[in-house]
Amino acid sequence: MKWVRTSLVINLTILLFSCAPPSNSPPVSSSSPQNDGKYDSEFPHTSSTKELKAISQVIKKIYSTITYENHIFNKNRGIKRNEINKQVLKTADDTFESRNTVLGTATVIHYLNKKIAVLSCAHIFDKPDTIVTFHTNEHDSRGIVQSVAVKTRQTNVIPDLPGSGEFEILLMDRKNDIAILGKEFKRRPTWQINTLEFPFGSAKELDWGAFVYVFGFPRGFQMLTRAIVSSPENVHKGEFIIDALFNRGMSGSLVLAIRDGLPNFEVVGITKSAAAEDLSVLIPEQGKSYDEYIPYEDQVFVHTQKRINYGITMVITSEVIIELLKNNEKELRYKGYYIDLPGVD
Repeated sequence: MKWVRTSLVINLTILLFSCAPPSNSPPVSSSSPQNDGKYDSEFPHTSSTKELKAISQVIKKIYSTITYENHIFNKNRGIKRNEINKQVLKTADDTFESRNTVLGTATVIHYLNKKIAVLSCAHIFDKPDTIVTFHTNEHDSRGIVQSVAVKTRQTNVIPDLPGSGEFEILLMDRKNDIAILGKEFKRRPTWQINTLEFPFGSAKELDWGAFVYVFGFPRGFQMLTRAIVSSPENVHKGEFIIDALFNRGMSGSLVLAIRDGLPNFEVVGITKSAAAEDLSVLIPEQGKSYDEYIPYEDQVFVHTQKRINYGITMVITSEVIIELLKNNEKELRYKGYYIDLPGVD
């Protein structure tokens, strides 16, 4: 028995030494990014605080407020859509003003000669000039006008950029949901305005599982989150999917991938939407006070809400953004905006 114990110890020692790497071999880390020229799929293991802080300074919260003058018509008047004109609107049975504010995210991509330009999503600012609704009728649900809302004002503002003046829409691509907005300061700002310095990359080079950062303003709070790329084969359609938790205010958020480790950030797109379902709910008249413990018996309105399916976020590719700017370069320069995206020839 004594011999057996000694033999086991010796064999175990030999086994341990045989499995260990030679003492002069460098340590191998399976989590280290490979310098293969591709976008990384692993979480960064070194600090990127400096770079992320620089990016945060060019990500802005933007508001678009639309004012409508609403004209209400009783059903018994039988007004048809083709009869609507300025004179008819003056005879409305009721008229009131309404405002709707949409929150989004914008990235500063240009600042020169007192002119600043930002990149965002078109749907934040693209609102119809006129909205017509109709009375419902079980015999004829078409044709009898109930209300006409006429847009009277639209303001696009970035609160943390001081100075008078609002942003105007320079370019709008409704199909791909991209907007470029600009503003000229009356005086040269005394504060520093930073612009995006990290290059635009190539979304078509993204693979399944590529790691990305997302910078935006969900619910108005500037936040940074991370996500994983899915369905990169849809890049040829101008979009791809990430698993970021999208929320209101994130439209236009900057999406950055990392190529061969930090600090090699590249812009691969901006977020535009999340999967959602329409939910119709009854709401009281705007501004009407009521007691929630007493049954509400006054006039109610049907309001359609979007119920977000979290974790399915659509991203507009960097290629589509670059193409839009290149195709409209002359128009932008005519307006005084000489926009040169970093990393783009």
